[in-house]
Amino acid sequence: MGSIKDNFYRVVMHRWLFLPTVMRLGKFIFLLILIFQGYDSYSQIRTPRGSGMGRDEYFDLNEDTVSVPEEDDGKLQLDSAKNPYGPFTLYYIKAEDVKNSKDIHYRIDTTLGNFGKFEMLEIMNYEAQNLGNMATAIFELYPELPSTPGLRSGFTAYQPYIRTPYEQRFFNTKGPFTEVEVLFGGGNRNKVDIAFSRNVNERFNLGFNLFRIAADKNLGPVRRFDNQAVGIAYDINANFINKDSTYSFMTRIFRHSHKVAESGGVLNFLDGNTALQGLNDQSSISPALQGAGSNYRVANGYLLQTFRPTGILRFYHELEYNQERNTFTVEPSDGNLASGYFNDIYLDEENTYDRVFFTTLKNEAGLTGGTNRIFYRAFFKHRYLKIDSEQINGVATRNELFLGGYLSYDLNQRNKLSGTVEYLLGQTYNIDALLETDWIDAGFKRITYKPDYIFQKYLGNHRGWENNFDDVSADKLYGKLKIKLGEQLIAPYVSVNNYNNYVYYSADTLPAQFSESFQVLNAGLSLQFRVFKNIGIDLDGKYSIVSDNASEVYRVPDLFGNASIFYQNSLFQGSLLLRTGFSANYRSGFYAMAYDPAIQRYFIQNAYMSKDYIIADFFVNFQVDRWRFSLKLKHFNQGFINDGYYITPAYPLQGRVFDFGVSWLFFD
Repeated sequence: MGSIKDNFYRVVMHRWLFLPTVMRLGKFIFLLILIFQGYDSYSQIRTPRGSGMGRDEYFDLNEDTVSVPEEDDGKLQLDSAKNPYGPFTLYYIKAEDVKNSKDIHYRIDTTLGNFGKFEMLEIMNYEAQNLGNMATAIFELYPELPSTPGLRSGFTAYQPYIRTPYEQRFFNTKGPFTEVEVLFGGGNRNKVDIAFSRNVNERFNLGFNLFRIAADKNLGPVRRFDNQAVGIAYDINANFINKDSTYSFMTRIFRHSHKVAESGGVLNFLDGNTALQGLNDQSSISPALQGAGSNYRVANGYLLQTFRPTGILRFYHELEYNQERNTFTVEPSDGNLASGYFNDIYLDEENTYDRVFFTTLKNEAGLTGGTNRIFYRAFFKHRYLKIDSEQINGVATRNELFLGGYLSYDLNQRNKLSGTVEYLLGQTYNIDALLETDWIDAGFKRITYKPDYIFQKYLGNHRGWENNFDDVSADKLYGKLKIKLGEQLIAPYVSVNNYNNYVYYSADTLPAQFSESFQVLNAGLSLQFRVFKNIGIDLDGKYSIVSDNASEVYRVPDLFGNASIFYQNSLFQGSLLLRTGFSANYRSGFYAMAYDPAIQRYFIQNAYMSKDYIIADFFVNFQVDRWRFSLKLKHFNQGFINDGYYITPAYPLQGRVFDFGVSWLFFD
């Protein structure tokens, strides 16, 4: 066997630069065209990929959960007579499982169950607000509690688009593997996600991911390809395990840039006629702000190493560098600073250039191990934080020291009990407990955490404050009952969140702390029915209640629901799998959060109450061999009952458009 260097040269140079056949050359050129033309996709779904692999599994009620393959006999599974490599011969692992000594292998999703969800709102099941267009700032309607008790930057609007190290897929592919997902969307919305991975040898894998997402302005575009938002990301990743499995590492280098032209929404939005025009003819409407833009960048380097001196004892070391850079600018030539959009100007009467760097360096080391069912981890962690703002003219640093542990009892992959404890020495802490079984899920979380840095200290040309907020404390209790009746599923669920010293962005566009305790109750019901073998009905709805004393600090619709009805069948002797139907989202009227472009945060507003609204799509998805296709008429109900919908005050939702998406896999 040749050296790693020789094998790498042969794989990259021979198979990708000097492709021996015209077909491969054409495929490579086509991929390059997609990259440079900008037809790209959102990076990775934040939940685990699906499990169903065969065409006879498409009515599996668990097709959106991960699958742990059974132990094989060491023989290669043949996916076809021509090429021995395919979806069954590769798997990927995740860093968090490795940290916890869990040898879990995940299969790529080749089903139609979740295929066709290209936009972030769709991926999040519409449980969010955006600025009416793809790739714009996100606000989660039902946010999860923070995962760490330490200090965070607070630049959250574009974090759903960022692939974290724990979401990274580290492959073992045996042969070469390429995955491409493309959306050609109406309104000049497009995206492409390209993943390539190749084993250099049986123990060492190299890969990369490329991603671009772009959308033209829906308010007042002046030309074709007049972009409102462009997100570009790429990473290089590798994983290795030595021959006797006593040492392993997984690593990646990642960069993401998200550039947005900040429009400020519809000019004079609260005027009824203008608001109506903004729904019916978005392209002719005047935006409230021109010449303004934001740019959120993330650079991330990650390394996880494990050392196993004995059979059940393992040490690990995790190193992560992460830098967030957030910039907001306004071009002076457009006269925006004098137009009255910004009430306050602190630094420069003619030009705005606000920039903040938030850098963290995490070092974590610990002991991890386990048996067939019990897994444990104990760790020490150090975080070094550096905050650099040109406007404040100073660099602030902070050191955080943590102690923590993890314990899990896994009867199998679907039935387990786990808990995590993390303590920021002398300050805050996090306690998690989770029970997952075939018939019930339950969880508890108690956390005290630092308010976001941006809420504590910030100075820009239009926003500025210095606060000394108390630590926030929160509790969450969650339960879900899963009643399976053959192929039917009935799953009622409930969650209760309790907050104390909650920090929010007020109607005055200033951070504020609510000193009283309050609760948020979400009670819902999920239903999955399979009728006459080929018809599926999926329903999920929830009702939310916020304590009366917190109605001015926490906003969520009273009623929220998703529904889908579809027909699915295998046609032409199994050569084509079809799934077609309707999907819809409903949210009741409420005072939705407004958006502040100066710091890219959503804030409380009391001027506009959004109406009850349904967003409905018609879709036709089908699969041929390793190709999946999606045809979708989005928001087809626009104009049937209402002219449209302001998903965020002053920002109309994308109108009726046609989308075409395709995904395909290569194993050569």
